[in-house]
Amino acid sequence: MVCLQHANKNSSHGTTKKYQSNVRLLKQGCMKFQVQFKEICGFNLMKNCITITSACNMAYRKNWMLENQIAIQPVPGWHSNHIQFHKALRWLYWEEKQLTRSDLLPRIAHVMNNGERKLKDGTKSFLVDGYDEKTRTIYEFQGCFYHGCTTCFPNRGMKHPYHQNKTMRDVQEETRTKVERLSQLGYHVKEMWECEWNRKIQTEPRINEFIEWLDIVTPLNPREAFFGGRTNAIKLYHKVKDGEQINYSDMISLYPCANLECDYPVGHPQLIDQPGTTDVSRYYGLVKCNILPPYELYHPVLPYRIESKLVFPLCRTCVQEQLKQHLTQCSEKCPHSPQEQSLTGTWTTLELEKAIQKGYIITYIYEVWHFREKSKEDENKIVLLLRIGLNRTLSQYIKTFMKIKQEASGWPTECNTDEKKTNYLQEYKDHEGIQLDPVKIEKNPGLRSLAKLMLNSFWGKFGQRPNQTQVTTCANPWQFF
Repeated sequence: MVCLQHANKNSSHGTTKKYQSNVRLLKQGCMKFQVQFKEICGFNLMKNCITITSACNMAYRKNWMLENQIAIQPVPGWHSNHIQFHKALRWLYWEEKQLTRSDLLPRIAHVMNNGERKLKDGTKSFLVDGYDEKTRTIYEFQGCFYHGCTTCFPNRGMKHPYHQNKTMRDVQEETRTKVERLSQLGYHVKEMWECEWNRKIQTEPRINEFIEWLDIVTPLNPREAFFGGRTNAIKLYHKVKDGEQINYSDMISLYPCANLECDYPVGHPQLIDQPGTTDVSRYYGLVKCNILPPYELYHPVLPYRIESKLVFPLCRTCVQEQLKQHLTQCSEKCPHSPQEQSLTGTWTTLELEKAIQKGYIITYIYEVWHFREKSKEDENKIVLLLRIGLNRTLSQYIKTFMKIKQEASGWPTECNTDEKKTNYLQEYKDHEGIQLDPVKIEKNPGLRSLAKLMLNSFWGKFGQRPNQTQVTTCANPWQFF
């Protein structure tokens, strides 16, 4: 309406008609798209979905996904307490560094140093994160999620998932009551909230440098193995020789092909901490490890993040030192030791096996998420889990939209006779396992673009961050409360 009102005041009558025609055309296109999508997937995406990725995900769940296939990871992870534990440990080490000591012995007792202390209060006792007996100082690291941080969780009436029948306000008040009681008992309590500690790490370089120096490895986080594509230019300039030609190769339908042909893990993983081996061939899934790259490799295998940048280094320290330097100032030779060159990160077992083939050496494995079942065998491509049928259901989704895409592409130019068209249909069925409908084979760029989008956008929803803000419009009080 705003656009049309503006047009009535400032544009000619012909321009207004053009705007109205465009709106009607867009409306008709949306209605046609809505009908076609409902015929294929069985639901109204305009009513149920906002983005194309959410439409892909809902279509898969409603039509092709079977039970007990994809693990639903708890919001804070399978070992969420370990994540908070490592953050608290870093803070305690930082506080220890600030203390003056007459000897080399640490003063703050915590889980990694003489154990956590239980402080008596009559018949009760309080378990504290850290305790300095010399000054009767208690150190408490308050995880925002577990202790109901007012900054991170402003909705105080929100039900806490891990404290039955308690809200965020309730758990925060319990935390405050504990701190006040410890103060009443004569202890000096020093608190650090998780969000405040995260801000300090980001804004105070000396704390960040200290954290980097500490040799504390956090638990495996599957998102750390989720990298973007490799888009860098390997060679910036090349002068062709006589008879030499530069070619451009385009990999088509990469995501659909991976979803159709490659293995997928099934069910929940088995978490293995400190397995005591460097052999990844016995596992299938994710591995957090320390690995030494080879000295010379034109195309490094493993991705690595440094300062939010995705790189493929052969030496960690070289990248850290030269990342901010101009290209002309970077050294061609690496002077660093194997310990300085090595990478610590999380990768899939398939990536690590390829890296080992190219000369990488795993020096230590910290944790493994091993999936005992996968969709099919690697070598002979025989379906392994017929009772679950994961590969069958994924392929059915892919084949549904591949069929639409191929039909909307029209007949190939060389298919100018009935015999050639029949041969084309048979060859496509033999190669892809999809029976095309000759009646529906007609060029339709819009429908082809939709099918291609459904094929390429399918997997992305599984990688969405779980902490995205959502806005809901409430029409009734019961929806709000």
